[in-house]
Amino acid sequence: LRSIEEIVERAAALNVRVALEVMPNRLSSAEALVQLLEEDLDGLDAGICLDYGHANLMGDLGDAIESVSGHLLTTHVHDNRGTRDEHLVPFGGSINWDVALMETQKIGYDGVLMFEVSGGSGDPVDVLTRCAKARERFERAFYNLIARDEKPTPKALNLEQGFPSRRPIPGRLSGLRRKMLADAGGDLARFYSAVREMATLRSSPGPSSAPSP
Repeated sequence: LRSIEEIVERAAALNVRVALEVMPNRLSSAEALVQLLEEDLDGLDAGICLDYGHANLMGDLGDAIESVSGHLLTTHVHDNRGTRDEHLVPFGGSINWDVALMETQKIGYDGVLMFEVSGGSGDPVDVLTRCAKARERFERAFYNLIARDEKPTPKALNLEQGFPSRRPIPGRLSGLRRKMLADAGGDLARFYSAVREMATLRSSPGPSSAPSP
């Protein structure tokens, strides 16, 4: 504990926040890190790095995501088959990413989804290609969460960084946005460009109505 406190204090002096990583052991599980932050490190500016692969090795990934809500600063994204820390490209193991991303969205996380994969002895170009395809599938998963309207105010996808933002989509615009999704032909870049343009127009002051002389 003393080492963590010293690291956090020195990092804070440099305007850096420390994230304790979820690891596949009893002391660094999601629940254990939350308890550590809330009971032993209370008052220190530190949080948690949710490693999806490590949490998957510990059991219920959905429970881990829910547990770190409120403390989540960043993530490590990779897959495994539930027995070894393989650091596979997402969708190459046993993690149900549709569920994992839905749970991540539910807790309101809007930080980085950082891929931490191992190429092993394989072709690095192939690994990067599969990572790009996995990211596209992540985007489609968030797109589907929006389109299904599972929540009264579903969260919008921050396309530039690939994760949901906390800004809600007003329910009264859901029909319009569905039409915009259709008009964009499934092109997320076009859709969110149109959303931003619409938001800018709505926030711009209208023409003044100064009285005639």
